[in-house]
Amino acid sequence: MGNVFECALGFPVRCDFFTVDMFGFSRLYVFFILELKSRKIVHWNITTNPNIQFLRNQFSYFSEIYPSSFLIHDNSGKLKWFPYSEYGIMGVATVPYSPNMNACAERFVRSVRAECLDWMIVFNQKQLRNIMREYVKYYNTVRPHQGIGKVPDATSVENATGRILKEPLLFGLHHRYYRGTA
Repeated sequence: MGNVFECALGFPVRCDFFTVDMFGFSRLYVFFILELKSRKIVHWNITTNPNIQFLRNQFSYFSEIYPSSFLIHDNSGKLKWFPYSEYGIMGVATVPYSPNMNACAERFVRSVRAECLDWMIVFNQKQLRNIMREYVKYYNTVRPHQGIGKVPDATSVENATGRILKEPLLFGLHHRYYRGTA
């Protein structure tokens, strides 16, 4: 997606919900907004009830940061009928049963499940909030993204020499290896 697409349609972003089942058979919903160009999660939040008021709060925050943006979302009931124009957002729903049309958002859901949530038992909303905070930090800064040339963060520069060091990430589920200063 080049600059012509961004200029003609606004700033392209994607959003979606995914569910997390907690211990005790209750369910939480994670809402996120993903910036298409950099594959970064720019906003996320957790709720027990994804109603219209929850979405109004999320998009009022979002529209301040990304005015006149172009938002791709799936055809779920809450996202399909939300009044995006009130917030200066152009909402575009994907075709039903077509996850490839919102592939970047679906890939994030798959990544967060496979790399983090499938390995943990979630007991409450506070714990999930801490897990998501760490995962989004990992996803935005360390994890390589194939769609943007496997570069996690274009601003970071690795040392070519020095001792190899290991940093635990995501509560020890993953590790980052890097060269320290010589």
